[in-house]
Amino acid sequence: MVAESGRRLAGGLERAGRKGCADGTRLGSRLSVRRGWRRGDCLTGCLVVLGVLAILGVIGGIWLANNWRDLAADVLTPPLVEAIERSDMTEEDKIRVIAQVEALAQEFRDKKISLEEMGRVLEKIAESPVLPLAAVMFVEDQYIRRSGLSEEEKADARLQIGRLARGVFEEKIDEERIRYVVEPISEPGATGDDFDIRPPDRVSDDDLRAMIERAREEADAAEIPDETFEVDIPGELERAIEKALGRKLDVQPRETPPPAAPDEPGDGEQPTGETPPPSGG
Repeated sequence: MVAESGRRLAGGLERAGRKGCADGTRLGSRLSVRRGWRRGDCLTGCLVVLGVLAILGVIGGIWLANNWRDLAADVLTPPLVEAIERSDMTEEDKIRVIAQVEALAQEFRDKKISLEEMGRVLEKIAESPVLPLAAVMFVEDQYIRRSGLSEEEKADARLQIGRLARGVFEEKIDEERIRYVVEPISEPGATGDDFDIRPPDRVSDDDLRAMIERAREEADAAEIPDETFEVDIPGELERAIEKALGRKLDVQPRETPPPAAPDEPGDGEQPTGETPPPSGG
């Protein structure tokens, strides 16, 4: 139940991001229609374009058949790493998690991990507290942090959403109650059996306040402690991957980035603490 509820919540969040891209694509399609084309020009142009697309489709199909693993790893890894680097995790945790993500992508690229095994990895991650906490981090980063809520309200929002995630992981809050909590910032999905979280620019501060109050209400009803949801994310991720593969990944440790060097004085600038020489005359 935890994995299914977590996947549905994560799916709703993921579709919020996709929807923004789809809207932009449809807008681009409408803007690309130019007036004044003659029918013959349009037909000829369309045939040429279709011919080129057909050739590219064949070439692309061959390329994808041979390189789809590289494509999947190269496309999915960078944004995931960027999100981790932007998160509130400690630098040490970020380094450990990114090392796991990059090692997983590299072994998949090198065919050391099959598609079936990758599916098992994702399943084990979905059963761990990592997925609910990842949803919390996403909501914090994309909705709470960018909102017009006061700092006190933002701190309370992080606390209540974390309590909700803990309730999901501990199987004290089910999917129906999650739907109730996110209703102020969501809309029905395409099938009617799911829900889509609206993009941040379509969620008002009052919508967020309503969701936060519902999260508090459900967490209180489930008797979730009024404390931060703490999870050893690197450890949970490592354990989930090891359970799925029956072994540990060949992780290449990342080096901790060196501290930034102090700014050097520029031309014409005096080092701090030194008295400029007297002017001539």
